[in-house]
Amino acid sequence: MGCASVCSNSGPTVFAMTVLFLTLVGIEAAVGLSKEFTKQFHVKASSTWSHSAATGEEASSSSSAWPDPDDPPKWPNVFQVQFQEILNLGAITLSKNNGTWYYDFDSLTARFDHSRGQKNNFCQGQGLSPKDPKADCHLLFTKPGDLWVIYPGAQTCCRLCGTAQGCTILKPDWLNGSKLTETINIGGRPCAGWAKRGAVAAADTWYVDQQGVPCRYHEVVDFINHNLTFVPSSYSPTHPIPPSVFRVPSYCKDTCPHPYPQPPH
Repeated sequence: MGCASVCSNSGPTVFAMTVLFLTLVGIEAAVGLSKEFTKQFHVKASSTWSHSAATGEEASSSSSAWPDPDDPPKWPNVFQVQFQEILNLGAITLSKNNGTWYYDFDSLTARFDHSRGQKNNFCQGQGLSPKDPKADCHLLFTKPGDLWVIYPGAQTCCRLCGTAQGCTILKPDWLNGSKLTETINIGGRPCAGWAKRGAVAAADTWYVDQQGVPCRYHEVVDFINHNLTFVPSSYSPTHPIPPSVFRVPSYCKDTCPHPYPQPPH
């Protein structure tokens, strides 16, 4: 996201593999670290994997009016949605977990919760929960531009990077310039996929239905197939998110042992 978790187009992406494996939640679709950040993890992108072929889902017929290839989707300024995350290498499932995205562009904050079972290197690479690295982990972006890695169960936390290192959240219009790639059925819904080259993956693909409800985020990195499939009934683009969701815990004080360094200029 990619970027899983989020960032501006010119910056990060904690979302995609970032979000996931930090071979980088990909996020440029979802949370976000700069392209220089992704290079620190020596990730190579693969562009040879078809999403529909990888998932076995069938292409969906769509009306001539939708989707419009000249009208990419735009995120609402505020939304939250639950997801099911899976990481596959061929037929092998590497990790599987649930989670929740909280996004508030108006306050320049975001939080990406990866529930038990996660294999997110942003989470696991800092020694915050050595005895239980797959426990719940939150990636919190704050208005000053800080990215905090938090294990709420262990009450451990560290600051990974800040604005100087390119940590930002994705802009609502980050899909401007993306390409309509396909329309497939996801959970019984026709969903259109919009792809844009990411910081890590050859393409970060965002799927939405005709009402604009997110269906999935998809990327492939080093032959690893990464999907966040969203729960449509949990999608809320209108209700305000309580400020407490973005509050930095009192135990968050230290810099991560492996922080992202200042990128060269």
